[in-house]
Amino acid sequence: MTLLAREPCTFQAVEVRTALREYAFNRNRREAAPPEAAAILRWVKRNTPTMAVWEDADGVEDLLEALDTKLDGTPVAASTVKRNRRILNVMVQYAIRRGVLRARGPVPKPPQRWTSGA
Repeated sequence: MTLLAREPCTFQAVEVRTALREYAFNRNRREAAPPEAAAILRWVKRNTPTMAVWEDADGVEDLLEALDTKLDGTPVAASTVKRNRRILNVMVQYAIRRGVLRARGPVPKPPQRWTSGA
């Protein structure tokens, strides 16, 4: 929700998260989204910023803070924070390796992986 351009007016935040988790992020179910979820996903697509948000230090700080809280504003468990940050780190490293995100600004450059010469 933190990365969206604006808050949804006609949907609840929990409905947006559910539609993303159950359909957008699930390749096997993406085409089977019911009309309500499909409408939410169209709205999310229209209100999703470009990858340039990852080059804004304040935006990244807001996202990191959002990872530590539930939708109702209460803190999540420490294990959830650790898992979410690990997932975010893998995603950012993947985006940098694929050239979708530049390795500068607030996002750390991923370490070079050792490969054998064989």
